[in-house]
Amino acid sequence: VYSTDALRHIASLAAQESTGARGLMTVCERLMRDFKYELPGARVRSLEITPSVFENPSASIQALLKLGEEEARHTQRLVIEQFAERFGGQHGFILRFDPTAVDAILRMAFEKNIPARDLCESLFKDYQFGLGLISRNSGQSEFVIPVDAVEAPDRVLSQWVVASYRTKEENEKP
Repeated sequence: VYSTDALRHIASLAAQESTGARGLMTVCERLMRDFKYELPGARVRSLEITPSVFENPSASIQALLKLGEEEARHTQRLVIEQFAERFGGQHGFILRFDPTAVDAILRMAFEKNIPARDLCESLFKDYQFGLGLISRNSGQSEFVIPVDAVEAPDRVLSQWVVASYRTKEENEKP
């Protein structure tokens, strides 16, 4: 989106070229060159062209890239929340992720270059069975996934299941 002031600035520079439409193309190409090379593939959803963008293109690009990354992280956090809601709904549990676990999932997804949802499905693929055992043994139906479970999901689930059997045995003793 071009602001009115940016369009006037571009027109003024193009008029100085004295080559008509070619001057307009030359000016636009020169002003947008850095953006053309830096932004493709980035998570930038929109770009507002103002005179300040032309004055300091590097700072504008960095701000756009940072904003794009923040928006992408926010979207991936929502995806992780939706995974927990869907998983819980499908299996009759309330499932939430500790904030540090969400950060770990985001970091791992970025490092492996895979969507957070796919990573969650891979990490917690066996959790419905283990959480079902825990629920039957202890009556627990709400689970908060800690960062340890992201780093070693099978180990944590196994510890939880063993603990639920111990709790069940203790509750059954006269």
